[in-house]
Amino acid sequence: MIYFYYKSFRESLVKLAILVSAFLIQSYGYFFIVNEVVRSSAPLGASISNFLKIVSRSIFLRSVIGPDYTGKIMSLKGWENGYMPILIGIIGLVLIGYVLWKAGIELKLFVVFSFLVFAGALISPQVSLNKPQWEVMASGGGGGRYWLLPGMAWMVSLGWLFFRAEYRLLKASAGIFLAFFVIIGLPNDWVFTGYKDYHFSRQVSEFEKTKTGDEYKFKIVPNWEMVLRKK
Repeated sequence: MIYFYYKSFRESLVKLAILVSAFLIQSYGYFFIVNEVVRSSAPLGASISNFLKIVSRSIFLRSVIGPDYTGKIMSLKGWENGYMPILIGIIGLVLIGYVLWKAGIELKLFVVFSFLVFAGALISPQVSLNKPQWEVMASGGGGGRYWLLPGMAWMVSLGWLFFRAEYRLLKASAGIFLAFFVIIGLPNDWVFTGYKDYHFSRQVSEFEKTKTGDEYKFKIVPNWEMVLRKK
């Protein structure tokens, strides 16, 4: 609605109709579906330290260099004693703050919406049944679905900063993050190990040769097993 306040309603009636429809669907889900789901009673575990670890790990680092290298950074002493999350968190929040100050209304609203979703995830997360929720998220133990939108907003903001920021320091900071994304994040995260060929047709042939009542163990992708008894 804020966007339509700044733009012409007549030119955006279709977008407004889509927005209202999505809002009604979300409202129905919230009032009639979500309340029927049993939610975790684990403590929240909120703290400034955990917040900085969550935002630094899950948004500012993971979006740029991927989960593998983020995990390696988290194993460093500087991360464990809290200095690295503080530094990375402050840098990221400052860059996001500048985008909210200087960017166009469309980018501002996208960033605000994404981080409101992130705030909602922090207020009522579902990542553990018995452990403090923020501690689990800070350690990388869950919540991957919560980082998609804020991660996208972060990457778009870096692109905007690199091309549109007025200060060289901000451009350079965004450029460094984007360089890591291109050099480390993309090559590492876009490589998928091929599935092992268990030669299913050969297994079927072997199963057909078994006697009635015998059991045969099929190996299936990725690393599962299925036991069938021949009748």
